Amino acid sequence: MIQRIQSVYLLAFALACILLLLLPVCSLIPGETSVDQSVYYFSLLSTDAYSGGQMAVIHRSWPLVYTDCVLIVGSLLALFLFKNRKRQMLLTRILLFLSLAFIAVIVNSINSLREMADAGHIFRYSIAALLVVIPPIMAFFAFKGIKKDDALVRSADRLR
Repeated sequence: MIQRIQSVYLLAFALACILLLLLPVCSLIPGETSVDQSVYYFSLLSTDAYSGGQMAVIHRSWPLVYTDCVLIVGSLLALFLFKNRKRQMLLTRILLFLSLAFIAVIVNSINSLREMADAGHIFRYSIAALLVVIPPIMAFFAFKGIKKDDALVRSADRLR
């Protein structure tokens, strides 16, 4: 199970999704011309505003959290479906398309955060913004690895 390369890719997929759940993706920092002096942080769990030492949760993103949890569980399930390669390929393909849709929703949420703040705020991505791109790449490579294993097993069956 772990000795196959697609297992490593699926594990990296799950790890990236877990880190994405915990870390803020972007922030809006007040600039010199900003009227609103609040600092806004966007993470999958919520959008937070820090102002004068006080934290306020502006918006909870439950659909993003649930989708990320589905991606985590799906990748771990695909990891342990190594005996049934057809199901593993199907689940990995579903994870690939779901993670691409997940990126689109996150980008839409970030754009709505940008529109919410006034013009003086400075927009900054955090390192977690790179984690958004990792799951579809890992799902693609895992699918290719599973397909390669399936082709190897089929060729060995033909030789018998």
